[in-house]
Amino acid sequence: MESKSVTQNQFFSYFMSTSDMYLNLSKSIDTVPTKCELLYESISSSIKMLQYYFHIDKPREESVRLLSDILGDWVQEAYDIALKLHYDGYISETLTEEDLNVYEEKVKNFVRDAEEVITG
Repeated sequence: MESKSVTQNQFFSYFMSTSDMYLNLSKSIDTVPTKCELLYESISSSIKMLQYYFHIDKPREESVRLLSDILGDWVQEAYDIALKLHYDGYISETLTEEDLNVYEEKVKNFVRDAEEVITG
């Protein structure tokens, strides 16, 4: 079987598409815990993309610290939101729809900003 080479642009495009897919899917979901987890996954995919872009092969928390040193506090802030969405929203189910109105916009902005880093 012949393997096909994936270009760097295709590779980053995959992560951008994945982040966008989770973000868009979250808009069509009515249950708060599921919506929280989709938003978490959107941030997570964007962080992975930035890790690959900057060649950072460290555990997630250390990678986020390094990315924040490179790009600014907005990366750490997004990671903190992702953890809140995952633990408080999905696992503990303590977030409300009103809480999500604030977080959705922040996730959208993070995904946009992460993609801007890659695409220039």
